[in-house]
Amino acid sequence: MHNLEVPEKAASLFGAAHYDGNLLILSCLHGVMGKVYADTVCSPQTAAAVIGDFTFFAGRVSHKAVAFRPKESKNDYRILIPQNRAWEEAIEAVYRGKYRKIERFATKKNPRAFDRDKLERIFSDFSRLSQRFEIVEITSQLYGQCLEMPWSRDLVSNYGSFAEFKKQGLGFVILDKGKIVSGASSYAACGDCIEIEIDTEKSHRRKGLAAACGARLIYECLERGIYPSWDAHNRESARLAQKLGYEISHSYTAYEI
Repeated sequence: MHNLEVPEKAASLFGAAHYDGNLLILSCLHGVMGKVYADTVCSPQTAAAVIGDFTFFAGRVSHKAVAFRPKESKNDYRILIPQNRAWEEAIEAVYRGKYRKIERFATKKNPRAFDRDKLERIFSDFSRLSQRFEIVEITSQLYGQCLEMPWSRDLVSNYGSFAEFKKQGLGFVILDKGKIVSGASSYAACGDCIEIEIDTEKSHRRKGLAAACGARLIYECLERGIYPSWDAHNRESARLAQKLGYEISHSYTAYEI
């Protein structure tokens, strides 16, 4: 598989409705974040858009493409997204016994769906009632702290530096005595949109932290004219998305490797 210096050469392969409006793919195709790999640099028939943990396959099905792993992959964990059933079968064949098939949920892209007053109430009430916790925007110091802990790395790890994150991204974390315990941030960015990532340290889950931090990020995005795109990793995440104003568009198959 070849790294496409002009990733938009593969744009037509990702044109199916299944991938319509997917921010992670758009970021790769526009050369903002991530990379696009293809079977040939001249006239691609098979392509893979790779960003963070995600790989999206498109075009002619290829076992070689499914088995391909970019050199810049930072860890062993990957999420593979098939374009259709034929790609599903290829993933299952190549990673037989090494994958977990999951259901993710895409949300409708509708900036008018959000109730800003409701979002403000969610994070304001949390801050007022939870004297122990503090919601703050990610600073250079907090950016570094996010990278130090495995559970919070994805909040900022797709950016090469804090300067890059500050220029393209946006995020908030919840502090407990100066320590990050939850966060909502831009996993990726493209134009005036971000892809939301929300993570909470295991011992602090089910305390309303994810909802409060997510509400704070979405509210700030709306204030700045940024659309906060969100694809939910599981049903629990989908329920949180709905609580914060999203409407589920459809579910789709993914594979954890």
